[in-house]
Amino acid sequence: MSTMTPAAAVRIEYAKLRRRRLPLIGFVVIGAGLLFSSASLFTATAQASFTDPEAAPWLQLMLNLALTTALTSPLLVAILGSRVVEIEHQGNGWVLARMAGRRRGELCRIKFLALTPLLVGLVGLQFILQIFIARAAGLTQPLDVGLWAGYAGCVLLVGLALLGLHICLSAWLENQLISLGLGVIGSFIGLFSLFMPPSLAHLLPWGYYAVSTPAAMTGPGQTLTATAPDLVGLAIFLAVFALGFWAATEALNRKDS
Repeated sequence: MSTMTPAAAVRIEYAKLRRRRLPLIGFVVIGAGLLFSSASLFTATAQASFTDPEAAPWLQLMLNLALTTALTSPLLVAILGSRVVEIEHQGNGWVLARMAGRRRGELCRIKFLALTPLLVGLVGLQFILQIFIARAAGLTQPLDVGLWAGYAGCVLLVGLALLGLHICLSAWLENQLISLGLGVIGSFIGLFSLFMPPSLAHLLPWGYYAVSTPAAMTGPGQTLTATAPDLVGLAIFLAVFALGFWAATEALNRKDS
């Protein structure tokens, strides 16, 4: 058993990841998403809605952001999870960690802790930049800060759950293309889950990007309105994935015992 504190182990992870360029990769991914979600802000139709008291430009922007987030976030967490584990496969890191008293499951948990602040920063930056771009485009209507902050929190929690999945998958399988391929598949599932019946979206991990989106077209006239996300369903999903992450890392620990 390693006597190193979790904080010290996290610092070692950051030292190992120094040349992985994870913040840059994350910024490129969210930047590409922002290009798509923000493009409509500069159209004549969108500009006219900014001064229309009957329009809901912030909700429309949120729906645009939800589409791009569901597409880019699964790929982002797949890349992050794969790259932090790939170095262990390439440099016999598992063996070195075991010699230092840290088993694979424990190391995966440390990697999750190390990546959590990065993902928090990337999600926060994504939402801040989206609001900044909207303001720069001329959207001066009042912003429902609570609605946007709640949505950002949901996106972060879903991303953390999927990050744990990809860390464990990358640790179990040396071929990182499998984890990355699952991220690509998840991106398309996440995108199309916004058009699925909610009952089906609840069955798919990437469907929770849609489940947690607080804006939807409702009613006979398909009016864009703010909606209450299924927080109970999201909480169950997070609990299941937290339990699954713990079980998977325990299984990795037993393999090293």
